[in-house]
Amino acid sequence: ARVVAWWMIVLFLLIAAGLAFVPWQQNLPGAGKVVAYVPVERQQTIDTPVEGRVLRWHVTEGTQLKAGTLVLEITDNDPEILDRLYRERDALNARLRAAEDRERSLGERLVGLDGSRRNAIEAAASRVGMSAESVRQSERSVESAEASLTAARLNVNRQKQLNSRGLNSVRSVEVATMEFDRAVAELERARAALEAARVERKALESDREKVQTDFVASINDAKASRASALAEIASIRGSLQQMDMKVARQSTQRITAPRDGTILRLLAQP
Repeated sequence: ARVVAWWMIVLFLLIAAGLAFVPWQQNLPGAGKVVAYVPVERQQTIDTPVEGRVLRWHVTEGTQLKAGTLVLEITDNDPEILDRLYRERDALNARLRAAEDRERSLGERLVGLDGSRRNAIEAAASRVGMSAESVRQSERSVESAEASLTAARLNVNRQKQLNSRGLNSVRSVEVATMEFDRAVAELERARAALEAARVERKALESDREKVQTDFVASINDAKASRASALAEIASIRGSLQQMDMKVARQSTQRITAPRDGTILRLLAQP
């Protein structure tokens, strides 16, 4: 029992010494109210959307007002700023309409050029086909003339042999010779016609290529002009948006209270 008592005394002393180094925190009960203003209820500064000068104050310091109450009116340093902005906007709208008309006209021109290109190429191809048929006919004419010349040559030789034997007259030889000369002339004419037909076919083929190239160039030029018109339309529309923003800001010259409250201080001269 004596040992247990001594151990209890030692343990008590150790606990007391340890509690001396433990941090203490005291709580005191109390009653009261904590106010935390929401952001819209805190002090706010009213700014003007455009630069200018104060035309008329409708409040003084300490005035209590409701949301939407007119606080002041302002005016631009240039009294004709709105009229000038309206004129600039009208000019931009006129440019936009002109650009849209030009883009629409170029689109219609592209459609027309495409149709004309097809028709012109078909017509050129038809002319080339006709010239090819003319070449074939000329080639057949040359073949026929060559056959006639061969027959006339054989006839001349035969008439000469017969005449040398006294079996025909000199007139028959002369007639055969005339037929031979006519066959020679006909062959030369047929060959000339064939050459002319070939030259014409080559020229028509070149014309067909030229028609294709010219229309491609015209279509590409119209496409480039239309792309330029579309770019101008986009640029004008961007300028119109900026102009509308300027007009809206300049039109907002009546400043109202954003919420219920009290005018604390006027920072601009009345």
